Amino acid sequence: MKKATHTILAIIMSTSFIFAQYYGGSGTIEDPYQIATADQLSEIRNDLDKYFIQVTNIYLDNYDYDGDGKGWMPIGGAGTTDYFKGHYDGQGFIISGLFINRPNTNNIGLFGLVGASDKTTEIIITNVCLHNVNITGAIGVGGLIGGVVSNDLTVIQFSYVKYGTVRGNGDVGGLVGYSKSYVDNASTGDRPTISKSFTNIEVYWSKTTSGTNFGGLVGNSRKTVIENSYSRSPVTVDNTIASLGSTGNVGGLVGLTSNRTSVSKSYSTGAIVAIGIPSITNVGGLIGFTEGNSTATDSYWDIETSGYSTSDGGTGKTTAELKVESTFVDYDFTDIWGIDPNINDGYPYLRDGDGGLLPIKLEYFEAELYNNAVELTWKTKAEINNDYFTIERSDNGIDFTLVTTIEGAGNSSESHLYSYTDINILSGISYYRLKQTDFNGKFEYFDIVSITSEDAEESNIDVFPNPNNGNFSISINTSKTTCYSIIDSTGRIVSNGTLNSFVNNIDISNMPKGIYFLMTGNSNDFSNITRIVVN
Repeated sequence: MKKATHTILAIIMSTSFIFAQYYGGSGTIEDPYQIATADQLSEIRNDLDKYFIQVTNIYLDNYDYDGDGKGWMPIGGAGTTDYFKGHYDGQGFIISGLFINRPNTNNIGLFGLVGASDKTTEIIITNVCLHNVNITGAIGVGGLIGGVVSNDLTVIQFSYVKYGTVRGNGDVGGLVGYSKSYVDNASTGDRPTISKSFTNIEVYWSKTTSGTNFGGLVGNSRKTVIENSYSRSPVTVDNTIASLGSTGNVGGLVGLTSNRTSVSKSYSTGAIVAIGIPSITNVGGLIGFTEGNSTATDSYWDIETSGYSTSDGGTGKTTAELKVESTFVDYDFTDIWGIDPNINDGYPYLRDGDGGLLPIKLEYFEAELYNNAVELTWKTKAEINNDYFTIERSDNGIDFTLVTTIEGAGNSSESHLYSYTDINILSGISYYRLKQTDFNGKFEYFDIVSITSEDAEESNIDVFPNPNNGNFSISINTSKTTCYSIIDSTGRIVSNGTLNSFVNNIDISNMPKGIYFLMTGNSNDFSNITRIVVN
């Protein structure tokens, strides 16, 4: 039976390769590639001009692109001239554990370089949530992006970086290392935008070579629009040991603003440490140094927590003043900002940012088989601008089709219970996922649930939940002892043994996220194959 087994493995490896590139989609605006694993996130570097959506949390802990101990390889940049010039929507899912140790390489971040040298390419990076980063690079280092060189159709929005460190020689920012227009002149057009984003991590000078431009949000902003954003990141440039000259431009929000950069309706609160001999030049609570007709309007910094009473732009306020809505002139506290003593330590927060009001607070989404139909129920705790829900169904957990749409409650602080009965059920395992769409067209996906119809008894196998996090159960409806093996995309066995007629708990959570295959039968003939999605 070895020949048959090898044939099965060949089919599995071929099928797995097709689905491993992306979780789904075709890379278009109507059907973006779906990103569910670290490998799929890394694959973006081969499709830099496509459309992407993230469909689940992604963990980059221990991810090493080249196996050389340097960790993540940025998408674009990283010593190359490759630019990401597509769309990426993180949909509010978290990317955690980003580690990069490339101290001699420029343009370092989750994305290394972003931009386009024309007036027509639209680039959007939105809803990206980074937790627990540890990033070291040379020039152009940011948690989200090392460098942006682009046009006025480029928007970085609704994104944040918190917990961890960002470190580099120069042009270092918690969110973006540097941002500038691809047209290097003083006109107001062709300016990329950073909007509705924030940081709360530690920003450091690497102390290896002299460098300039260190900011809690952006290190170096040249001809860029920064609006409705904030930084609570401490910024440290300590020259007491290195004693290097020509180091400076340090700000709580931005290190350097130049060439008609516009900063508006933004603030910073992070502590600033700029010490040593030679002394650090141009240090400010909000902005370190401003030149070239740049402006900072309706923008503030905390003179107490920053340790600085001066700034080359913006207005200094006390901690108490920055926790009062009346301080923030012309801020939109209906749709963009919120303020609450129990959120963000009392400072204003972004309603679409972490700690703010999410469009949907989902309590649960469940599926149950009843009278040869699938009963789908879900409950929300609160809803903001919720237009409608979409239920989608799949027979493989990868390719989904529309089942129905359900009208949402719009805006509500009360709980709402929803249900739908799917009478057109599939034979075997069916996968359902819930999609929520705002009035402005923004959408997000929730967890996938699965159900097995009674018609699937002849297969005798049920894996639940599926997809899962590596912990799942296998049940069989036969009294016979059944052998099993679980293999990865290379055909390597990661778990094997025997199953009984009761629930069998399996744990492969120590394995990388991706597609696995459960093979069951007897010791000589594994005749049944079930796909398992670990995300």
